[in-house]
Amino acid sequence: MLNVSFDQSEKSTFLYSPHFHFPTRNESESNQLNVQLSLPLNLDRNNVENFIWNGFDRYYGANIKNFLPNLISIRQKGEIQSTLGLKIASEGPIFIEQYLKKSIELFFQKENVTRKQIGEVGNLFGTNKTFTRQLFIIAALVASKAGISKLVFCATPQIKMILRNLCMSVFYIAEADPNKLGQESNHWGSYYDTSPELIAIDIDQAIYLIERSERYSEIAYTFSSQIEDIANNLLK
Repeated sequence: MLNVSFDQSEKSTFLYSPHFHFPTRNESESNQLNVQLSLPLNLDRNNVENFIWNGFDRYYGANIKNFLPNLISIRQKGEIQSTLGLKIASEGPIFIEQYLKKSIELFFQKENVTRKQIGEVGNLFGTNKTFTRQLFIIAALVASKAGISKLVFCATPQIKMILRNLCMSVFYIAEADPNKLGQESNHWGSYYDTSPELIAIDIDQAIYLIERSERYSEIAYTFSSQIEDIANNLLK
């Protein structure tokens, strides 16, 4: 599920601006930006999970208990700024399938998409709009290199707005009905008050947009080696 939140302060509210600025490669290096994959047994895994947990607690009053196996984070001078989780559907049931009457791959049957080509995104939390937008683009690039053709989300209206501002088309799957979660829905605080929806994005379309955008291509270039490493080391 797309466990998504973000800091609502004036400094970090995710609003689209035509003057929105992505850091260049030189700026990223001078600011000591890097992208990192944290797997379940990594030493820093607790730090990433705590970053997510604290964000959801502060924003929704939620008590996050599930973390996806692959946690990808953007860090500045070692401090986590934004993170998201990724799970390949071939690893086992994914969170959003709890809302559905059929397996996730059946929604893409006409495209012959298999479970190993579907990635679930969740545990998304960011404190800065720039880093979180970057992380969406990086996630699409990682997915492409890992052979993933669809990313599926449980998305709030704010996240759908971010995707629209990135010009990414979304495929509607279903409403996210908290009643399908049983007692677990009690852990989510006010999250479901936002009326989240289950959606998907097509990775080929996302890569098409990235390659044709100077700003987005700069992100791909800046973090190219880290994106390659993450794609090669994902738990699949």
